[in-house]
Amino acid sequence: MARSKLFRFFPIPSYIVMPSFGLEISERTVKYVEIHANKQGLVVESSGIEDIPAGAVGDGVVLDQKKLVPVLELIRKTKKIESVRLSIPEEKVYTFKTEVEVVKGVDLRDSIMLLLEGFIPVPADTVEFDYDVVSTNGNKAVVQVAAAEQKVINSYVDACLVAGIEVIACEYECQALARAITKPKETSVIYIVDIGHAATTMTVVQDGLVVSSDTVLRGGEEVTIAIANALNIDFKDAEVLKYKTGMNATGGYSQMATVLQTAYMPLFDAIIKQYNGWESYIRERSDMYRPIQSVQILGSEALTPGFIDLFQAAFHKPVALANVWTRIEAISIYVPKIHFEHSIIYGTAVGLALGAFES
Repeated sequence: MARSKLFRFFPIPSYIVMPSFGLEISERTVKYVEIHANKQGLVVESSGIEDIPAGAVGDGVVLDQKKLVPVLELIRKTKKIESVRLSIPEEKVYTFKTEVEVVKGVDLRDSIMLLLEGFIPVPADTVEFDYDVVSTNGNKAVVQVAAAEQKVINSYVDACLVAGIEVIACEYECQALARAITKPKETSVIYIVDIGHAATTMTVVQDGLVVSSDTVLRGGEEVTIAIANALNIDFKDAEVLKYKTGMNATGGYSQMATVLQTAYMPLFDAIIKQYNGWESYIRERSDMYRPIQSVQILGSEALTPGFIDLFQAAFHKPVALANVWTRIEAISIYVPKIHFEHSIIYGTAVGLALGAFES
C-alpha cells in the first residue's frame, strides 16, 4: 500500500522547516497543534483553540475573510508561525475508489483525471485531487482518490495568506484524523465518529486510508438545547450539567438520564444509519472492502459521563474513545503535554502536523 499523501495542491519544498504546525478551521473554532522533532522522537510543543466570529465560515467555506483573518493573525503572532498544514472540511471533499488501467508512458494522474467526472458532480478542471495506490495487479491499479473544488481550497488558503501565514500543504481533514489515530502500516478497519457542536462526521478507515466519510448536521449543541428545554434551564447551565454530571445527575435533575437518552437518540440514529448503509454497500464489494472492526469516538461530547455506555447500548458494537496520540506513541518516546481527555478535540490538527514526518 502506498503511504498516504497530502493533497499536492502546492509544491512542497524539498526540505521541511520544523516545527510542523497543523491548523484546522471549522465553523466555530480554529484549532492548532505544533510538533517538533529531535533525535529521540516527536514532541507536541503547543496546542490551542480560538473561537471565530459567527458568519466567518459556513457550509465548509470561508464566507467572511475579514472576520477570520484577525483570529489567524493572533495565532501567527502569539505562536510565531510562518507556515501551516491546513485541513479541507469533509463535506467539501469527494472521495472514491476505482480501478485504473496502467498504460506505459502515461502518468497515472492523467488516467485518473479522465475518470474524475464519472465520480464527482463538478467539472474536472475545477478541482484539485490526490490519490493513493492501494494495490496493483498486472496493468491494473486500485486507487483511492480525494478531490476538492479549487474555490473551496482557495477560500482557506487566501485567508491564511492575508494573515501572513504560508500554506505548505492542504489535506482532507478525515485523512489527517485517520493518520493521528492509526499506527504506521495499520491494517484494521475503523469507524471513526467525530462529534462536533453542530455537525458529526463519520469516517471509515481501511488500511490507514479513508474509504468513506459523511457528515450529518447533528451534534452536541442540539443535545444541550434539548436538555435546556426539558429541564427549563438556560443553555449555559444545561451544557455545564451535561459535561459535569451527564447520566449521573441527581437531586433536582434526577430525570437527567432519561432526558439525555431521548436527546441523543436522533444523533445516534443518524450515525447508525450511515454505518448500516456502509456495511450494506460493501457486501457485494468484498474484493475491495472489509467489514468494520472497531468504533472510535472523538469530540468533547464523548466526555459526557455515561455517553460511551449509552452509545454502545444503541450501537450494539464495542465503542472506545479514540487516542489521537496513537501515531506519536508508535514512533516517539515522549508523552504529549496535552491531557488525554483534552486532546480528544485535536485529532485533525495532530494528524495534519504529523504529515511532515511521514517517510
